[in-house]
Amino acid sequence: MNLDSFMSRYYWIVLPVFWVLMCRLVARISGWAALAESYAAQSDATGKVLRFQSGSFRWSANYTGMLNAGADAGGLRLSVIAVFKPGHAPLSIPWSDIRAEPHGVFTPAVRLTFSRHPKCPLIISRSLAQRIATMSGGGFTVPVQRSS
Repeated sequence: MNLDSFMSRYYWIVLPVFWVLMCRLVARISGWAALAESYAAQSDATGKVLRFQSGSFRWSANYTGMLNAGADAGGLRLSVIAVFKPGHAPLSIPWSDIRAEPHGVFTPAVRLTFSRHPKCPLIISRSLAQRIATMSGGGFTVPVQRSS
């Protein structure tokens, strides 16, 4: 059996398996899987959730339009949209483990680092950080942007 006939016959099996493996690989590369080891949530964020948000993890792994972010007095909750779930367990990170600092010059952003995994930062837009701060009930504040 040649590759073309194999793919045409098993396409609906190969494609989902490939997709799951790719999602799991991205989770490893980005640091999401490492964060999930320490900050795994029991379920996706509930309550007010900002859907289809964007962020960038280590190795420039961009999660453009695929993050769901929630916040309350206890901490930050992150998940991804359903199609990217494999390898991406929902996260619940307490505010005490999050350090925020200004990031970027031309497009102001906020860099979040996590005490249990400082080499797995998350960079989010300043506007998203401000919305998260509002939802946090005082648990999170947006750092002051450095002036040029």
